[in-house]
Amino acid sequence: MKTSKTFEAFLKKKGISQSEAARRLGVPHPTVWRWIEGRNAPSPLAKASIKERLGFAWNG
Repeated sequence: MKTSKTFEAFLKKKGISQSEAARRLGVPHPTVWRWIEGRNAPSPLAKASIKERLGFAWNG
């Protein structure tokens, strides 16, 4: 499974909406949507923030 879809499944399991994830990460909602759709990948800084603020280790 692609990391983007694993991230989507993680958010669903934790009950975190894309909008809430965006708020917690300090990014616009469309940014999270693009990550999940695989249109863009988070930057190394964003990956560190995802791990710190949401507890998800983005690989790849």
